[in-house]
Amino acid sequence: MRDLDGQTLSPLSQLAQVLTRLNQARVVYHQIVAIMVQEVERQPGRRYLSRRRIEGQIDFKGVSFAYDDALGSILKDIDLAIKPGEKVAI
Repeated sequence: MRDLDGQTLSPLSQLAQVLTRLNQARVVYHQIVAIMVQEVERQPGRRYLSRRRIEGQIDFKGVSFAYDDALGSILKDIDLAIKPGEKVAI
């Protein structure tokens, strides 16, 4: 891409793209932080069980998931192993 004087504007275009992505990352970061600081959704006065130590492992093999047939599979043929104590988000 060149301007009227024949100078290349490509670096400016790339800088604009980088700044746009940086801003998007900043917004997403703030959204994640807002979710992480939310209080736990537990009803007051109700007793909940808590396991201090989890033994074993959870294995998913060839798992697929779809919200409905119109959207098709969101996850398709996924293999996933979750070790004790690991926290996993998809």
